[in-house]
Formats: sequence, structure tokens, C-alpha cells
Amino acid sequence: MEIRNVLTVAYFVLSIYMYGGGVMSTLVYYESWKLVGEEEFAAVHSSVTSRMLPRFGFVLVLLVLVNTSLIWFHHPAISTWLIVLTAAIHLLMVVIRFAVFVPIHKKLDKAKSIELIDRLLKYDIYMGSGHPRINQNDCHYCDALSGGQRVPLVRRCSRWSRIRTGMPSPDDNGFFNVC
Repeated sequence: MEIRNVLTVAYFVLSIYMYGGGVMSTLVYYESWKLVGEEEFAAVHSSVTSRMLPRFGFVLVLLVLVNTSLIWFHHPAISTWLIVLTAAIHLLMVVIRFAVFVPIHKKLDKAKSIELIDRLLKYDIYMGSGHPRINQNDCHYCDALSGGQRVPLVRRCSRWSRIRTGMPSPDDNGFFNVC
């Protein structure tokens, strides 16, 4: 196999791995940290981050190196300027991760802060590895949970659930407010 084919495959595998890890961090860890009590939070956060960093820090740096190598050894079907653009974006992502995310995580190692967790979620969305949280005022129906049928959602003090029979009529926004 030629070096350019190996690098191309490596780039796609590493990219998928990193994207999956970023989505997992955003949807699983960051959101669940809000549920951890103040006293246990520092220990939980330290445990999670100490296991995540070796699995993703090295791969992120490797991804930048592979992407940079593709500038000279890319497949002819891929234009050089796109490779340069992705290499610059990946390098910027590494700098931002270490300049913005690491200081926030160091603060979270000491004490729980919902504000810092929300900041991590927001920054993860900007970095492209997180899914934006559903804006509660824009989400009126849930198709996925109802097998394709449009089922109105209930707004229950910022928590969501499907409606149950016997609930009152929805408000002007289509929500059943049960707070």
C-alpha cells in the first residue's frame, strides 16, 4: 500500500475516533456532571479526565500530524488547499483545547461549577464535537420516541417527557406546562 493511501485511511479513522469521543464527552460526561453532588464532584471529574486524556490527547496530536503529512502525500483526488485548510483547523483545535479547555478542567478538578460545565458544553459545540442542546422553546414535538407520530412534549420545570393521557391542553407554544 502506498504511503498516501495509508495516511488517507489513518486520517479518516482518527477523525471518526475523535469525533465520536467528542460527542461522547459532550452528551455523556459534561451533562452527567451536573447530576454529581458537590462533595464527590472533584473525585469523579479527576477520575474521568485522567482516563480520557491518554485516550484522546495523543490521538488528537496524531491526527494533526497525519493531516499535516497529507499536505505532501495526499491522494491526487483530494485538492491540496483542502488538506491545508483541514490541517490549519486541526492545529487551531489543538491550541484551543489546551488554551481553553484544560484551564476549565483544572478548575473543575477543585470544585464543581455549573457555569464552567455549561461553558465546556458551549465551547464543545463551537469546536464541532458536540451537539447543540435542544432549545426548549423550539422543540414542540418528539418524533423519535413515538415511532414517527408527532407527539407533543411536556415542559416540566426544564425536564422533558412525553405527554400522558388526561393532561391539560397545550399552551400557545404547544407545551403542556406542569410546573
